[in-house]
Amino acid sequence: MVNPNDPAAIPYVISEDDGALWYVAYREKSPGIPYITVSAKGVANGLSTEYNDGYDFGPDSYNPGVSSGIPVTQSGGLLEAWNYAVSVSYTFPTSGGTYVMPMLKIVGSPIIINTNITLSGNGKLLETPIISGESSMMPFIVCNINSGYAITFDPSSFSYVNIRIENLQPQVGTGYTPEGAISLPYGTTGVVFEAYNINISNGGWTGDPLSLYAQWVYMWNYETYVGAGNSSGAFYIRDIMTIMTGNLTLGSIIKFSGFDWAGTASNPNIYLSGMGTSGTSEQGVIFNLDTVESLVIDCPSLAVGGINFSDTAATNAGSSFSSFNVDLRNVSISTLTTTSIFSASASSPQTLQNLSVKAINTILSNSPATTVNLFSNISVSNRLILELEPIQLNGNTLIRPDQSTTAGTTAGTVEMRFTEYSPIYKKLIISLSNYENDTTTNQTIDFPLPFSFSAVLSANNTGLGVTANNTSITITAPDSTATYRGLMIFEGY
Repeated sequence: MVNPNDPAAIPYVISEDDGALWYVAYREKSPGIPYITVSAKGVANGLSTEYNDGYDFGPDSYNPGVSSGIPVTQSGGLLEAWNYAVSVSYTFPTSGGTYVMPMLKIVGSPIIINTNITLSGNGKLLETPIISGESSMMPFIVCNINSGYAITFDPSSFSYVNIRIENLQPQVGTGYTPEGAISLPYGTTGVVFEAYNINISNGGWTGDPLSLYAQWVYMWNYETYVGAGNSSGAFYIRDIMTIMTGNLTLGSIIKFSGFDWAGTASNPNIYLSGMGTSGTSEQGVIFNLDTVESLVIDCPSLAVGGINFSDTAATNAGSSFSSFNVDLRNVSISTLTTTSIFSASASSPQTLQNLSVKAINTILSNSPATTVNLFSNISVSNRLILELEPIQLNGNTLIRPDQSTTAGTTAGTVEMRFTEYSPIYKKLIISLSNYENDTTTNQTIDFPLPFSFSAVLSANNTGLGVTANNTSITITAPDSTATYRGLMIFEGY
């Protein structure tokens, strides 16, 4: 007989006469198994004739927090299993005071969560907890809640450790409106969040299904099918985000943000490889960035619908961008929600000191053919590097911030293109094609980007007179039907 006073005894609820009678019984942990088991089946949900189907925890687990009615679990046994694992955790002299708890292993599907639960060390600093399902993206974690997150990791319980979840598929319960499934709130230090085979299989979330404040976040085979109009995942990180493989529904939204870590606003570097998209809509995946340092997307089967800059995407985020590098490799820019690939809102335009955009084997696949701006509501004050060749336009017109085309007063065109734009040197080439100004009024044309000081004319074979300041040129009116061709070169800093 199990001694109920034994801390290792596992309690469960026996209910009889349709709940008119119930009592708490105890059992020993499953012998010979190094982890704690959580079963999706039990007597309480009618899926087994054995309590918790013979496993450690499950639908029949005792919940001492229930004050009325049958005190049975509201977390499918997950919270009770976690608290038990914490209670039997151990420390050792070289652990630095952290506690090692057994892994939680979920058996069967689904796990029903009927209340918001917090996974805490209950005063202990935990060492690398692991929650694992049985197989790829199983079991379902059904979130029957109407606000907040179904599962929240207590940030005060983790410091300089890994948190690992794997083989789980969070899902919105029918008729419910959870904010999200899993949250690691702001407040951890040096935490690595690892996720393997996580699948967000439906919509209905009022916020982001995953909200993770961690120093590093690694996602392997992360898949989401929530579709347009839903956020498919938020990752608030400090240093590096790596998504190795996975599949995203077209129209999904992915948000990345830096946060104030150790009192210093910090910007994450994001690397995406092996991601793909699926769905019937042509809309690509939208990336919302907040204080991100760099973004590399190397995903031949990924359709990107746009990259948005914002300084309000996350609490505790830095106030603005300073420098940003983006590297698009083998990416398809699909139908955009706006006519800009990189954009910020008109109410919150972004000024970056330094910006570098590289595109290798990138395809602009807007259909039908349209004019697309590379940037919208974004300006650069210091250094701009654009390496966009080869880029397949497919009949589209791409408007670059370092280039412009202006019609001549009477006829022809004036094309401007910066070949260098750095703090110490700027070079602008102006090409005139059949330019004509049959009036007495000079024509003033703004540069695509400003010089820091007045530009110097270093070459001019057009036959036209020209003056310049740091923002524009003025072409002296020839008052003639003659047409002019040639180049002007302005240099400066």
